Parts: sequence; C-alpha cells; structure tokens
Amino acid sequence: MQERFDALLAELGLPPRRTFALRQLLDQISLTRGRPIELVAVPVNDPDYPSGAWVPYPNVDVIFHKATTPPHSTHIVLHEAGHMLCRHVVQPHALPRFLAQYSPVGHDPQRLVEAFGLLRCSWSTEEEREAEAFARHVGPWVRDRRPASGKADAGAIDAFTRILDALGGTHG
Repeated sequence: MQERFDALLAELGLPPRRTFALRQLLDQISLTRGRPIELVAVPVNDPDYPSGAWVPYPNVDVIFHKATTPPHSTHIVLHEAGHMLCRHVVQPHALPRFLAQYSPVGHDPQRLVEAFGLLRCSWSTEEEREAEAFARHVGPWVRDRRPASGKADAGAIDAFTRILDALGGTHG
C-alpha cells in the first residue's frame, strides 16, 4: 500500500518520502479535481460525531475537521484527503448530524441537501483503513502541521457561510 501512496504523491508532483506543506498537497489534489478545497475547523467534542468529514459540494470540496492540536488536525485532514486521492466511491445516505450541528444560523441543512445534493459520505471499512493508512504514511513528511483553516466557532461559521453563498445557498 505504501508504494501506491508514493505513486499517488508522485502523480501530484510531490516527491514521495520528502517533506512538503499540507497546503501543497491540498493544492495539487485541487488541481486534479478541478475545484478548490476548503478547510473548516469545527469545535467537535461529542464522541458520537466524526473528527472529520469530506463534503463534496458541487463546486468545492470542504474538509471539516475537529478543532484540536495542529498535529491531530493535520492527521484528520490527511485522512479525508486520502479518501479523495484514493478515489473512494461515495455511498450516499442522510446528511450527518455533524454537518447539521455546525450549519450557520439561517442555513437549513436539509434544504441544502435537497438544493445541492449534499450527501454524507459513507465508506467501507476497507476504504477507512486505506484513508487512515494514507494519513499515517504521509503524515511524517508534512512539515507544516497547522491546517490552513478558519478558527473554530466564528471562523468556521464565516468560512461555511462564504462557501454556501458562493454556491448560491439560501438563507433562512
């Protein structure tokens, strides 16, 4: 599996097993997907909520990650990026409570689901293991351990609102 991850990095123009910034990795993934990647830190303290979630909106990929220590946040972002890079197939089901809890005031998550087809990604156990293995393999090579994202609370809401506004989301 490590050889596969090295090959994926090489395809992105990042030399395997050499240091790089997290933003470099995300920018290269963004180029291959033809859409920006936004990071949003959220104050998740409930063990029933995931630490991170990749939500593929129509024109942007958003990685929500737990507002925690920089190394842990970076690991969460790498895990979600692993799902994108490994081209895991999305299995749609209901929007997670995670996203519903952190929607800004004035945005109805269910209306967003209906308007934009926003679906929570569900992964097989094998895909979860692969994404986790990617994060563990790549993590030691990331030199900047601070995800470039807004701050939790107000910053997360501002970033999320900007994304929704850019998508033409409805308020209220």
